Amino acid sequence: MYRSYILSIISTIVVIVAATLSVDYVLFEHSGESLSVNEVVNVQTNASEFCVYGSALYARMRQYKFALYKHVKPKIITIGSSRVMEFRGGFFSKSFVNMGGVLGAMHTTPCIIDQILSYHKPELIVLGLDFWRFLPWLTSELPACNMSPENLDL
Repeated sequence: MYRSYILSIISTIVVIVAATLSVDYVLFEHSGESLSVNEVVNVQTNASEFCVYGSALYARMRQYKFALYKHVKPKIITIGSSRVMEFRGGFFSKSFVNMGGVLGAMHTTPCIIDQILSYHKPELIVLGLDFWRFLPWLTSELPACNMSPENLDL
């Protein structure tokens, strides 16, 4: 008696878990979650409709922004913290890429800008710097940054 009851509970749990995982897998595959950043950039730049990217599983925004920048080679870019993410391509008459969010600590700023300029030199760079990044206790004794392409994982 108990054996059939336990088997029915276990089989019900297995069916529920399998159904949930199947739905998750289909949704992640359909949303492009498994694409590399270069594949995402190709999809976005070739899309006939509006196409937004935001990964639910991976924290690879910096890699994505660099891949987009290298692909588009824009005339205008914004670089800064998340505050510059409010700039949009419609604000400008030339090609534009928003590199907002790629700057972290102040000591990485020159390295990131050097890396950006090594790929392509835009006509205009809008640089957004948060004032608290200049506070002495945030800028003293910071290690050198290492922004080689290997660290960007492109």
